[in-house]
Amino acid sequence: MDSGLILGKIYRFKVRSHNEKGYSEFSPVVSAAYADHPDQPTPPSKILYLSTKTSIALEWPLNTNRHLPGGAVTGYKLYVDDGLNGDF
Repeated sequence: MDSGLILGKIYRFKVRSHNEKGYSEFSPVVSAAYADHPDQPTPPSKILYLSTKTSIALEWPLNTNRHLPGGAVTGYKLYVDDGLNGDF
């Protein structure tokens, strides 16, 4: 589907809602960019000398997809399975 949006372009817009009572006020201006997802990061590796019986130190290589907007990885979420079939 061709949305007409241009990859990497920053779009600015306002929104408002409408219901049976009429229109709301406009929102403040919001900026958003149409961008590709960043590359999937390389799996983490354990830093043995910093890991202990109660903590694990991990590291990831820097994500090489640095094209902005949309390319900067600003954080990761790490989920741990305790092997007991419980919640992470």
